[in-house]
This record gives sequence, C-alpha cells and structure tokens, in this order.
Amino acid sequence: MLSNAELVDVTQALATWTAVGLIAIGAILFVLGFAYVAVRRRTHSRAAAGEQVSNFGANALLGAILAIVLSFVPFSQALGGIVAGYLESGSSERVVGVGAFSGFLSVAPLLALLVFVLAGIVAGLLEVGEGALALVVGAALLLSLALLATVGAGLGAIGGFLGGKLADRERNGGSSANESDQTP
Repeated sequence: MLSNAELVDVTQALATWTAVGLIAIGAILFVLGFAYVAVRRRTHSRAAAGEQVSNFGANALLGAILAIVLSFVPFSQALGGIVAGYLESGSSERVVGVGAFSGFLSVAPLLALLVFVLAGIVAGLLEVGEGALALVVGAALLLSLALLATVGAGLGAIGGFLGGKLADRERNGGSSANESDQTP
C-alpha cells in the first residue's frame, strides 16, 4: 500500500511523463501531417506524368481519420476500415490489409500516449521503491497495449473486407454473381 507521500510522487511522475507524451505526440503528428502533404504532392505529380501510383497509404489514412472523428461511435475502426476498403477496392485486392492498417493507424496515437503513461507509472513506482508493483503494472499495461492494437487492426480488417464487398457489389450493379447466372 502506498502512503500519501508515495502516491504524490507516483502521480507527479505520471503527470510529467504524460505531459511529455502529449507534447511529443502532437509535434510528431504535426510533422507527419506536413510530410503527408509533401508525399501526396509528389504522388500527384507522378500520376500526372503517367506513372503508376498506389493509394494504399492515403486510403488507410482517410479511414483512420474517419475512425478517430467517429471515436464516440462503438467500433469506429470498422467504419474507418469500410471506407478504406471501399476506396482501395478499385485499385487493388488489398482491402483487408488497408482496413487493418487503417484500424491500427486510428489507435496509434493512443498507443503512443499509453507508452508514456506506462513509463510514468513505472518510473514513479520505482522512485518510491515498489519494483515488484512496477513490474506487474508494466506487464499489465503492455498486454493492454497489445490488445488495443490487435482489436483496432482486427476491427479495421473486418471493415476493409466489408468495404471491399460493398464496392464489388456496387461495381457489379447491385446484383450478386448467383442472381446473374440464373435465367427466368
């Protein structure tokens, strides 16, 4: 059991690491936003020159952004995966992959923040001499991170599959292959 003074020390370490994490993640997302714009401009210039380009990353990112915006909706990673899979289905057959990548990207900022939270809790517990508790809490948080990444990618993959099926159905005029083979 932690005393009040020890709890204050752990909380201070947690707050410090979380603040550093928020600042670092914000700066990284800002830089990545500029890098994305630069890469997309280069991609568009290549496409104008007639070179074949892939939209896999852009489709995954659009699905991830939608999932983040709709994060108040349960299973929003599946919705983002549907969009990514739908957009990708016209150019490739990697709809499940783009959906999974979209789902992972939507939870990546949270995963990064939780790594800083993990570091803060472990550092605080080690500071007050609770090494065994730090090990248990650290292991539990690492398992939670793995579960969060897996669920995000899994929901995105399911959404990507559904988005690909939706696009195929729309491309085939709304009818399935079995209906078109039957004669009246």
